[in-house]
Amino acid sequence: MRVHGDVPPPGSLLASNHVSWLDIVLIGSRFPVSFVAKSEVRTWPVFGQLAMLQKTIFIRRERGRHTLGNRDLMRDRLSAGDRLVLFAEGTTGNGAGAMPFKSALFSSVQCAPEDNSSDNTIAVHPTALSYTALDGHVMTQALRDQYAWLGDAALVPHLLFTLATKPLTIDIAFHPALPASVMHDRKQIARAACEKVDASLVHFTTIAGNEDDIAHDISHDAGLDVASESR
Repeated sequence: MRVHGDVPPPGSLLASNHVSWLDIVLIGSRFPVSFVAKSEVRTWPVFGQLAMLQKTIFIRRERGRHTLGNRDLMRDRLSAGDRLVLFAEGTTGNGAGAMPFKSALFSSVQCAPEDNSSDNTIAVHPTALSYTALDGHVMTQALRDQYAWLGDAALVPHLLFTLATKPLTIDIAFHPALPASVMHDRKQIARAACEKVDASLVHFTTIAGNEDDIAHDISHDAGLDVASESR
């Protein structure tokens, strides 16, 4: 895994695209973090138990009082210093670009319009995950489709397929926190985070996963601030 940018501090919300169940393993192996996941994950074999150990927030996706409860629980955890990951697309994609981010759960970090104090702002860091190369060779779109856990694909066959694969190169980019100017509107937060993630994904696939090119271009088109650090 190649890591770009500084790891967001505790108490941050990481707004990320989502490619596979492997995303959870990769991010969770780097630093203490909890995830925001749909309630069904609790019942999944192995991953359900791991999710509970990581103090995952299981959300119910019905509108109404459940949305308010999800918002309040996320805000409480972030305010207590937990670092949370939200897969904001609401589904998985192949990593070629970001799908529109759902805005509802960004209400947990939305500020009141009259609140201009950065001390009361919870930082939102756009985070991009790109499956870039397989066994040192650039992944084609067809390969990315195979390694993405898409739609209603069964978990166990996909898990076995991924575990049996040749070495993968995966890039993860942590962007700086979104500016205060967008933090008063959950839809603006979602849109701004999505744009940053999409730019990174396009960047990673366009430069064909070459680490030297990433290091050279990282401060330019994709808005990434530091050279990559291989992990």
